[in-house]
Formats: sequence, structure tokens, C-alpha cells
Amino acid sequence: EGTWNNATLLQLIDRSYRTAEPATHVRVGWSPEALKLAITRFEPKLSDIKSEVTSKNPKDDAEIHLDDSVEIFLQPEGGGAGLGFHFTVNANGVVYDASNEVKYLGLDNKNWGSDAKVAVKKGEGIWVVEMSIPWSDLGVKNASAGQVIRTNVYRNRYAGGNLDQSSWAPMVEERHSARENFGKWTLSAQSE
Repeated sequence: EGTWNNATLLQLIDRSYRTAEPATHVRVGWSPEALKLAITRFEPKLSDIKSEVTSKNPKDDAEIHLDDSVEIFLQPEGGGAGLGFHFTVNANGVVYDASNEVKYLGLDNKNWGSDAKVAVKKGEGIWVVEMSIPWSDLGVKNASAGQVIRTNVYRNRYAGGNLDQSSWAPMVEERHSARENFGKWTLSAQSE
């Protein structure tokens, strides 16, 4: 927790542009080696979360977003020749990762793989994803203050019985993965 005290805090919103309930907090940090995220999903029905995908398996790639999960979409400016990147992590800590060269991130290159490190912790009424994504995986050679990353963070929640979705950048016509709908993060002074 202490590592994240100085990191930027973001909150997800629902489709009516209000803070989503239950809340999801995203903390963003970075080091010269990696982009770092801590995503806290508040969940009053923790025993009801759906987490059926239990291991990284190519056949499960298309299914992981059907679990309670977080999706992270990243497109660093000046890196990766216009590539975008898509990560999904479920409550079991299983990671889906893919790259994409097109404007809409629904057509992923699932053969791409990252060296992202992920840890999932569950506590009373929350589950937390901590993630470290190497800059080299994102095509960024020298991360520094001022680096801009087009992004969205998305929550898939099934614990309430029905699919409930929220995002950091506002969703337009169900297209949370469309790059034109992404927000921007600009790295400030190093957080570690």
C-alpha cells in the first residue's frame, strides 16, 4: 500500500458518467523499467465473483472477459509504431495480453505476449490487481516525464448477477476499446 500512496488515483465511471458503484480505483505509477498499475475493485459480493478461467490457455483468451475482470487498453505515443495493447486480468490472476495495429482493439494479435508481472490479492470486500508492464513490451525505449499514453481501463462485473460495466474513459456506443474514445495519461515525475 505504501508504494502507491503517491501514485495518481483514478476512478471508473458508469454509463451515466457517475462514479461507478461498486467503485473501482486505479493507481498509476512508473519506473524507468515499467508502467505500474494497482486496480482496486470494491466488491460487496466477493463470494459471488465469476472467475472460471484458471490458467493461461489460448482457447480461454476469448472467454476471460466473461469473468469478473479488468481490461487495460494502452497506446503509448511515440512507441510501438502505432501499436495498441490489450490486457485482461481476472480474479485468479490469469492474464490475457495481445497487441493490435488497427484503430479498434477488437481485432487482437493473440500471438503477441508480454512479460507483464501480475499479482491479485483478495481482502474483505475488495480484490486488487497489481501489474507491472515493461516499457519494452509497449515499444517505449526511454520512458520519462511527459510520456503520453492513450488508454482506457474497463471493469467487467458479474458478481451482481448481471453484467455491470464501468470504465475510466467514457464509453461511447459500447466501444470501450475504440482508440478514439481513449483518454490520455501523461507521466509526471517518477513515482518510485
